[in-house]
Amino acid sequence: MKATKRALIVSGFTLLVCFALLTGTTFAWLTDSVSNKGNKIQSGALKISASLYSQGENGIDITIPGYSSQDQDGEDQETVVFDQDGLDLTTSPDDQPLIEEQDFGPGSTQVKMIRVSNEEDLSAKINFRFTVETDDLTNALWFDFIPLDKADPEGVKTRTLVKRPMTELSDVVSAQEFSLASGQDQYFLFVYGMSDNAGGGYQGKKFVADVSILAAQGGEEVDGFGHSSYDENASYDAVTVSTALQLDQALRVGGNIKLGADIDMTEYDGGPWEISQDTILDLDGKQLTMKNGNGSGGQIIVSDPVSFTIKNGGFTTVPNGSPVNKAVLQSYGTLVLENMTIGGGDVHNLVEAENGFLTMTSCKVSSTKQGTGTWLVTIGGDSTEAVLTNCSFETGKESAALYITSPAEQVQLAGCTINGQPMDSH
Repeated sequence: MKATKRALIVSGFTLLVCFALLTGTTFAWLTDSVSNKGNKIQSGALKISASLYSQGENGIDITIPGYSSQDQDGEDQETVVFDQDGLDLTTSPDDQPLIEEQDFGPGSTQVKMIRVSNEEDLSAKINFRFTVETDDLTNALWFDFIPLDKADPEGVKTRTLVKRPMTELSDVVSAQEFSLASGQDQYFLFVYGMSDNAGGGYQGKKFVADVSILAAQGGEEVDGFGHSSYDENASYDAVTVSTALQLDQALRVGGNIKLGADIDMTEYDGGPWEISQDTILDLDGKQLTMKNGNGSGGQIIVSDPVSFTIKNGGFTTVPNGSPVNKAVLQSYGTLVLENMTIGGGDVHNLVEAENGFLTMTSCKVSSTKQGTGTWLVTIGGDSTEAVLTNCSFETGKESAALYITSPAEQVQLAGCTINGQPMDSH
């Protein structure tokens, strides 16, 4: 599998010009530069390649209804001509950024074309993931992401341009999945611009984002039994996140996520996070620190029937300045905890499963919260099933490790140890 990682950096400043001899009015103008942070190609089971095309001549002509740019004569046009040869991102991933602009001000527009090729014998599915690192200038920008006809992108009119707020970049693009047969190409347009009414408040602001092209095995082949569905759930490589903003966006999108650094969410007000797509969060030995629950920035809620796995690291909660009566990890679907160290203070409940499935394996759970009505893990609801294996629990004074209201036969504990009060139950 190969992933192409691009970065967009937009920095803006304001130049005020007073035309006193004309009208006495002060005009605001923004000029911006955009440069690349870096590209990355990773090899794996599949072999895909990607190329980047900039506007030029003698190449593919694409008409984009609703798009407006000026040609060399200053005339508005909807047709964009790209260079005949694209930049091979596989061999030259750092030679040219996805976006690189000078004097990019209000009303400015630009478009780049990306070609993704499946060079393997297996079918593939691909997905783009944008991860924003700096969003100071986001509200001044718009974008559109347009897939072209696989068979013949040249001369094919695309749908009418939709100027989407750049705040929707991650959600809109990641929600789209594309299939590629063996030897097939797929072209995409990434259109972007700055709003006409962008004002002086964006002076010195930046927009920074990485984009990865992910690939997984498609669903066209059959296995030895003639079944074509054996690979329909093939998952993409994990998207690595290293900041609170990136993790916020990744949790809202779902899929495979990996921490690239310790992340402290205590100063970030993006929560609570509702997991609405199957998600795997691999902490990869890192530490994730969040505020306590109560829907005030720290709570992760797993919807039914979604599956959420968090594994291989430390998960710590800290007080958020208000009484806490909601679980930090609250699940109505499937919650899987593996090789985790989970701790917190001033919290009534760290983990709660309600009418779903809970699996905890090789986890250490502790809390300094004292007093009755305080539990580390709650298992509730008539239909909840829980399996806890090789876990250890350490409680505060008078608090309990487990609070179980589900039928006893639906809860299995094996190889677990408890330091403190074992459990409350009905």
